[in-house]
Amino acid sequence: MLEPIVKPEVSISEPLIEFKGLEMIETLYFDALKTLLKAMEPVKLVLENLNRDDAILMSANTTLEFMFNKLSNLNNDISTKLMEILKCRVQERLNKDVMNLYAVSQIHLSPCETQR
Repeated sequence: MLEPIVKPEVSISEPLIEFKGLEMIETLYFDALKTLLKAMEPVKLVLENLNRDDAILMSANTTLEFMFNKLSNLNNDISTKLMEILKCRVQERLNKDVMNLYAVSQIHLSPCETQR
């Protein structure tokens, strides 16, 4: 998605340095693009995982937790804002009845595992 823009950074920046075009490098915002690319990587992985045929509610919940953890570990403005927006969107789309049923099923499964 953004890789074709970020990859030629070195090949673009070296000639600009030689031709004293440093002010042009600042306007290209390669650092912002790299930050955005890093923030979008976990989102891309999650979307690919959720679109699989064998995705279930349990794996979807774990996958979303993975994405939110990765975004919070990046510690930058873009990932923080993206995480806030995605959490709000997930809450809007969340079916509370299904999630309550999921939570109850997890509670009933836990004692069986501890008795083993």
